[in-house]
Amino acid sequence: MTKPFSMKILLRKISVILSREIKKSNIYDDGFLKVDFELGVAQIEGNTCPVTHTEYHILKKLIEHKGQLLTYSVLLDSLWEDGIQLLDKHVLAVNINRLRKKIETEEHHYISNVYGMGYVWK
Repeated sequence: MTKPFSMKILLRKISVILSREIKKSNIYDDGFLKVDFELGVAQIEGNTCPVTHTEYHILKKLIEHKGQLLTYSVLLDSLWEDGIQLLDKHVLAVNINRLRKKIETEEHHYISNVYGMGYVWK
């Protein structure tokens, strides 16, 4: 960066650097649900929430891509790369429903289904 530079450019560069650091965080915590990706543990209001290996990887993929539509094929392919061999979107849907039952309440909805396309983490 050459000097002098505008304050807008400096603030934008700082914002980009900070967002990279936030994305590198190994913990997702919204006050109700806490997921420690380093330890592979999910907690609901401080209590350990037992999730299967498959559910954990689905949870991790959705949180990593918060706000983005993950199509069925993208989710299945990325899970396949992680060593989880789900056969089709029906098996994926069953695992997502089990995960929803474990982590969602009437006040806390995390996973949205985009009909015919995939899932979004809100």
